[in-house]
Amino acid sequence: MTSQVVDLRQGVAGRLLEHYHNLRVVTVDLRQVFYNTPLMDLYTSTAWNHNTTWPAVSLSDMIRLALVWQVGGLYSDNDVVCIASLTHLKNVIGIVREKRVNGAVFHFDRHHPMLEAFMKQLSEVFSPNVWGVNGPDMVSQVLTTACGKDLEAGTQCRGLTLLSTRAFYPLPVNAWSNFFIPLRGVDVRKMFPNSYVIHLWNKLSHSTPIFKDSGMLYDEIAKVFCPITREGAPSVY
Repeated sequence: MTSQVVDLRQGVAGRLLEHYHNLRVVTVDLRQVFYNTPLMDLYTSTAWNHNTTWPAVSLSDMIRLALVWQVGGLYSDNDVVCIASLTHLKNVIGIVREKRVNGAVFHFDRHHPMLEAFMKQLSEVFSPNVWGVNGPDMVSQVLTTACGKDLEAGTQCRGLTLLSTRAFYPLPVNAWSNFFIPLRGVDVRKMFPNSYVIHLWNKLSHSTPIFKDSGMLYDEIAKVFCPITREGAPSVY
């Protein structure tokens, strides 16, 4: 988190910290995150914070690359639900649809050269007002150039493996409303057998209400995989 202060005495963050002893909340110095990376000039220019509708999204696109470059590890957006262990995944990123890759979930070793390529490209093509340019568009362009072929599941290139859409995006973006359809009697544990996470497409779905115990797929997923968070939610969330 970028804030220096957080109140963990109540709310979902406090409950999660009490339950999951391997969970930590840490603050970061962004100048340290971007230090000695191709994104330092872009960060200090504050171009990401001017004349834009999505300054937090632009900053997130930058932080995820620089932070994993500095320390290595797994990154995921916060509008995903983890449904299977990710600990064995190494140097992977997921295809979101045909010939297109997304950066909502990925793993890279520290100082992986593909991360450096992403950061260099982002510093050159950064646009504060066009959705997707700094994220999936940029990542897909770099990988298409680097790999020299169509982006397909199973492709291994420059020390990176491309995973199928099932891995991180089992429900495509154009089907996001299916999360809000009641599905009585469905075992969500069996719905996504080859997936690690479910991306919920919050940009499109954030204003749609979820009713507890309605049978909505979203609520059934939360009930099974996010019980502590769901327990603290109101009847309509």
